[in-house]
Amino acid sequence: MLDLRRALDQVVQLCGKSDCDLLHRHDRLLGIKRSCRCRRGAGTLGLTSRCVKLCGMATKADLMGWAVEALEQLGGSAGVVDVSRRVWQNHEDELRRSGDLFYTWQYDLRWAATKLRKEGRLQPSTGRGVRGKWALV
Repeated sequence: MLDLRRALDQVVQLCGKSDCDLLHRHDRLLGIKRSCRCRRGAGTLGLTSRCVKLCGMATKADLMGWAVEALEQLGGSAGVVDVSRRVWQNHEDELRRSGDLFYTWQYDLRWAATKLRKEGRLQPSTGRGVRGKWALV
């Protein structure tokens, strides 16, 4: 917990007062009370990419790369459940630190696959739902 506290202090130093919402949110999770004059409380986070990297948070943008990585590790094609399981095995820590994405990442992973199909990097899915297979082009 102390390492997270140091990382958050670094975030505030790097990003300044404009991103103090991040500090409020993590303070609340850690049960730390701190006085702040910003009056914004724990509103919507406008995180900079520096903040996200420093705290090890994943974003929806990461899911496309993670899906490709998982499929490569699984031999180029696999079922949706297998891909999700491999993403979890490889990136559990980042997912746990990623706020609301922790609760939606499997849904968002399917949207990432749709984007990969539109980019021509993933073949059309065979089957529907959990029975579907994803395959790299």
